[in-house]
Amino acid sequence: MAESDLPVVIAGGGLVGLSTAMFLAQHGVPSLVIERLRGGSPVPRAAHFHLRTIELFRAAGIEQEVTARSAEEFLPEGAIISMDTLAGRKLADIIPSLNEGVDALSPCRRLFVTQPGLEPILRRRAEAAGAEVLDGHEVVGLDIGWYDGCDFGPQPSGYEQRTGDIRDVTPADVEGFDA
Repeated sequence: MAESDLPVVIAGGGLVGLSTAMFLAQHGVPSLVIERLRGGSPVPRAAHFHLRTIELFRAAGIEQEVTARSAEEFLPEGAIISMDTLAGRKLADIIPSLNEGVDALSPCRRLFVTQPGLEPILRRRAEAAGAEVLDGHEVVGLDIGWYDGCDFGPQPSGYEQRTGDIRDVTPADVEGFDA
């Protein structure tokens, strides 16, 4: 299938890819997010989010939902400390109070939220604003010579063979956010 009216293809549906899709959709730019994993990342890789990120989430209309999710996962006014072992003794306060002094800088607060906690919020908002997200798919080709486009299809699991269900798209832009 050839699609030429798709402005942006985003390879990688993690935090950065979904955020990009969400912000593009807010500005009326449709995108297609292609994510290898099915159901998002199970690994809580990212957790600490600074003021500017939360300000951008506020502008996108998801700050309250992100803050609520953070409160389910972490202490709202947490700290960053150094320990000798995970269950051992505290060695030092690196950031003793996560939000001390931020009131003078921003209406938002720093917070912790895991990647598995944040991805569904970003995805819902991106899709509600017009982005399409495909889990279990991967980019299998990219022609950048005269820019013929981007090929993608379902991600085989285990020893499955590709079914040949490959889509060919010719977007105006391809962004890659896959590790």
